[in-house]
Amino acid sequence: MLYYRRGPEFERTLQSLFSQTCPPRSVVVVDNCSADGVVGELENRWPDVQFIRLERNLGYAGGMNRGLAMLPSSLSMVALLTHEVLMDPNAAEMLMSASRRYERASAFGPVLAMTATNVQWSGGGDLTWAGNAVHRFTDRRQERAVRWLDGACIFARRAALDQIGGLDEDYFLYWEDVDVSARLTQIGPVMVIPSAVAWQDTAGTPVYFAARNRVLFWRKRRKPLLVTLSVVAVLARILWRDLRSPAQAGRRLQGLVDGFTGALHLRGQ
Repeated sequence: MLYYRRGPEFERTLQSLFSQTCPPRSVVVVDNCSADGVVGELENRWPDVQFIRLERNLGYAGGMNRGLAMLPSSLSMVALLTHEVLMDPNAAEMLMSASRRYERASAFGPVLAMTATNVQWSGGGDLTWAGNAVHRFTDRRQERAVRWLDGACIFARRAALDQIGGLDEDYFLYWEDVDVSARLTQIGPVMVIPSAVAWQDTAGTPVYFAARNRVLFWRKRRKPLLVTLSVVAVLARILWRDLRSPAQAGRRLQGLVDGFTGALHLRGQ
């Protein structure tokens, strides 16, 4: 589980996890250099949780990889969770049950809804013809393979994650869930299980990472047409959406450049 400056509300996520009808055997919380004191306050109240404090922020992928390395090697399934996700009490049981029914599948995810409104916002992700990553809605009864699972809550087979070398830390934040899902799909499908429901507050992707990591994703896959279409989409957004916001246009353009160079500029994002 990854923590970064969520505040005292983070304890609700821990409570949600330990209230599962299928409780976890081992829990590791990685504090991504939050320096807000929250983890220090929780350590005494949650003795069954292993807390790790990183000396610098390694992003989603780097933090998750450090947490995975601390989990017992005997675990056949691992859960990647963010600090604000709240799971329905039977969500883990539904996902674990699916892992037994779909033995070829490599990863499983719940339907995600907004915490405040309970409105579904992700039933798994897709990739458009122009190379953008988008969320799809799904019928609550339809278990199906998807192109990618949102990183808020992914249950993955440990062997599959080990086989692909874990999460790609080049992304830092955003699109790493698209990337890891794409690589896991080479081993077995990734699936949404609608009987499992989780809630998260989400505010979309910052423009810098939306531009940078979309280009980076397709460059890594050597898809020049989709790289070109992604560049065109980013430039169109700058012209049509950012004319009144030079600062946002600058962030989006910097992301575009960094998508080609692999550089990472975090200040101001």
